[in-house]
Amino acid sequence: MEQKQEYAVKYGELISKCWEDEALKDRLLQAPEVVLAEFGFPVEDDVTYKVIEAPKNVKYIVLSEQPKAELQALARSLLGAADKTETILPNGQELRVIQQTKDTRYIVLPASPQALSSADVNRVAGGSYHDAQAELEVQVVAVEEVVAGTTTVVGAEITAIAGAVVVVGVAVI
Repeated sequence: MEQKQEYAVKYGELISKCWEDEALKDRLLQAPEVVLAEFGFPVEDDVTYKVIEAPKNVKYIVLSEQPKAELQALARSLLGAADKTETILPNGQELRVIQQTKDTRYIVLPASPQALSSADVNRVAGGSYHDAQAELEVQVVAVEEVVAGTTTVVGAEITAIAGAVVVVGVAVI
């Protein structure tokens, strides 16, 4: 578990540096294997690493090659959320699920928290209070944690990397 936490911290550092440094972000998009190695992540031979730039309104869940336990945990988490509210995702939000393969690993690069959402743009451009309220609901999402085997699904933010994972929207670690 300690190594997973170390990778989560490193991943957070990589993401925050990409938000601050456009050149690093471009390098990650162009040559993820090189940047991952520079940040101390294990890079597997014969594996292609693909970086997905997530828009602010899209949350990704990255599943492992054999995701049965992850899917069961995710289903329990979503059903638990559905028991508490009729709307699982706030208006305008998307949840996308992708699965890694034996030769492909996905890395999700979340949108910078500095980026303006459509609700932010509407408020600046004279949008309605309703738009601002919808954005507030996006930010106040309860975090639920479900452990399934060695996979942890956190219903708030997720991202994935070779051995370690962290994604924004729901987290697989």
